Amino acid sequence: MYFENYLKELGNSKIKIFVDMDGTIVDYVVGDVINFEGRRPLTHSIKNLENINNNMENVEIYILSVTRMNSGINQKINWIKKYASFIKEENIIILAREDNNFLTAKELKSNYLEKLKDDESIIIMIDDDKLVLDEIKLKNPNVILLKDTTLVD
Repeated sequence: MYFENYLKELGNSKIKIFVDMDGTIVDYVVGDVINFEGRRPLTHSIKNLENINNNMENVEIYILSVTRMNSGINQKINWIKKYASFIKEENIIILAREDNNFLTAKELKSNYLEKLKDDESIIIMIDDDKLVLDEIKLKNPNVILLKDTTLVD
């Protein structure tokens, strides 16, 4: 409810929410890159996003996640289809470090948000990684940054 009420306070403006996966809607074990599809969904956070998706017409939800290798892209997409099928396929952005000179997740996410067309939408990024949020803040001061705990209640 907290997050939904927060969004309502922003008014009827168009809102784009970019949500990280690892540690935000998917249980994450640091360094474990095997079998992404078998990871535990953080169901309460996913249900909060689904409720917002279904009840707030001015809000569009995106996934913005990073994987080390290209092979992880399909694993993450399949996971989303299984546990968060309400997210439109065209709103799933999985960036592979392998395809991007092995830039860090914070650099890839910040660069992606920096290149978004300015359609006057309010942009929100939800991530569990403070380093990612700090990097985005440096390059994208107009993006609203929220920790994963925003989805918990």
